[in-house]
Amino acid sequence: TATEQVTTYYKTCLGRSPEKKGLDYHVNLLSSGKSSISQIKEGICNGAEAQKYIASQIKKQNPKIGDSDLKKAVNATIIAVPTNITSGFVLSKAITAGISKVFGVSRPKWYPKEAWKL
Repeated sequence: TATEQVTTYYKTCLGRSPEKKGLDYHVNLLSSGKSSISQIKEGICNGAEAQKYIASQIKKQNPKIGDSDLKKAVNATIIAVPTNITSGFVLSKAITAGISKVFGVSRPKWYPKEAWKL
């Protein structure tokens, strides 16, 4: 459902459950057809709060990562969060792809081919 998808984006990209106002807003946009699920993902996962949260999670896994590489890894991680997200998706899977992309490791099979070339 729209509620499940929006909630999963919040938990994945922000590390928290959505507040009622934000959940209602995004679900309404999706249900009314004013926004696609891809646009909802971009809105939630590309915001400053999401970038800060994702950066903190990357630093936990890679404490010595430099600022330039961290910024690249955050962007690659956001791209790796799937549009057709399911409740079982975990951010660490996207972080693995983001880190792999930054450091030139081969593309995981589940990472979008078109995003790997960016």
